Amino acid sequence: MLKVLLFVVAGLPAFLFTYSAQAEEDSVPAALQRKYDQRMVFMAPYDANQDKILQREEQRAMVIGQFKRADSDADGSLSQGEQQGLLGGFVEDNQETYGAFAERRAKQLKNRLHNADSNEDGMVSKAEYYNYFGRRYSAMDKNGDGSLTVQEFRTDTETRGRR
Repeated sequence: MLKVLLFVVAGLPAFLFTYSAQAEEDSVPAALQRKYDQRMVFMAPYDANQDKILQREEQRAMVIGQFKRADSDADGSLSQGEQQGLLGGFVEDNQETYGAFAERRAKQLKNRLHNADSNEDGMVSKAEYYNYFGRRYSAMDKNGDGSLTVQEFRTDTETRGRR
């Protein structure tokens, strides 16, 4: 009887910790849950194994795919026109997800493209794009495991563009 009691008491902290962690997960404020849901919409097409986590290879594929889609003339850089097309397409494609905030999100993307243009020639080369967005996703990985969870994947934090 004592062995059974010790087994139950020894297992209690693990059970309580698991239960507590689940309770915290279940009690996410509604506004934060909406942000997580929006992030999942963005992440889903790149989450090849559908585990709701972007591994390093999925992040790399995301950056490469985004650049290739935006580089309509396939010359290895995003001209001003291609950047404007990307922004317009972003607003159009994301009305349902972001609603009235789609324009604001497009402005953030415009700032990101401006920040990516490290030589300030008005064009974003493939190297500049890969470097900037690769660093950006690496910086989101707060625990350094090479993967981005929906909680780490931050789409709403961006510095202002250079002036």
